[in-house]
Amino acid sequence: MVRGLMAAYNRALTKRPLLTKMATAAGLFSFGDVLAQKIAMAPEDKFTEKFDIVRNGRMIVVGGVMFAPLAHSWFGILDKLVKVGSPGQQVLKKVALDQAIFGPLINGCFITSFALLEGHFDVDYIAGKFKNDFFDILKVNWVVWPVAQLINFRYVPLSHRVLFVNCVNVGWSAFLSYMGTREGGKEAAAEEEHATEKAVIEAIN
Repeated sequence: MVRGLMAAYNRALTKRPLLTKMATAAGLFSFGDVLAQKIAMAPEDKFTEKFDIVRNGRMIVVGGVMFAPLAHSWFGILDKLVKVGSPGQQVLKKVALDQAIFGPLINGCFITSFALLEGHFDVDYIAGKFKNDFFDILKVNWVVWPVAQLINFRYVPLSHRVLFVNCVNVGWSAFLSYMGTREGGKEAAAEEEHATEKAVIEAIN
């Protein structure tokens, strides 16, 4: 069965590489969010009643429309960019560049896109989410992804690297889904607004 699924995936990948990666990412991001919501529910909660389908839809859009095209392009660029050194040295260079450039970029895109999909177009809200969540996400990112990408760049062919990342993303997207729905952005924005009002009042007095 697994062999049949991989054969079907490879055929789709040959015909429509980007679309196949987008569809796979959308499905696995959705699955990660399902896990996140299930874990967050109380034992007595009924999954069918508590499940937030709109939130799950956001994760599908984030995974399929935002993440997959960026990852597809990034892995291609990285493979062309790093040519010097032994195979082991090239892998280490790719991991270093991936974590220094793509890690912060993709996590910043996630925070922004998730906030926009929730209908938060206020710059203060998005800035608050960055203030509260960005470095928390990045710290966990630097624990999980260096090891995953070390395996990816060393053993996985370029055409299948997004698929490998998508598989790891089942757990990662569950974490991102939780971070994306935290209330930290609103609180930070409110605190900043309060501080601004206080400064104006002090200046007037």
